[in-house]
Amino acid sequence: MDRIFWQNVVTNDCKLPDGYTISDLTPELTCYLGVTDPVERDEIGYSVLSRWIINGLYTPDEMR
Repeated sequence: MDRIFWQNVVTNDCKLPDGYTISDLTPELTCYLGVTDPVERDEIGYSVLSRWIINGLYTPDEMR
């Protein structure tokens, strides 16, 4: 996925895109947490990941 893909996710209220699973997207999303670009790190990585956690999209096993 590229930055445009993730910006579309943010624009769509951080909803999980059709055709993808949490397991598909989480590894790439967590990589955004370590970048120096504040848009990618804060507005994409942190925002989407925290919203998915708060909304209960992860199972307890996935959270571990």
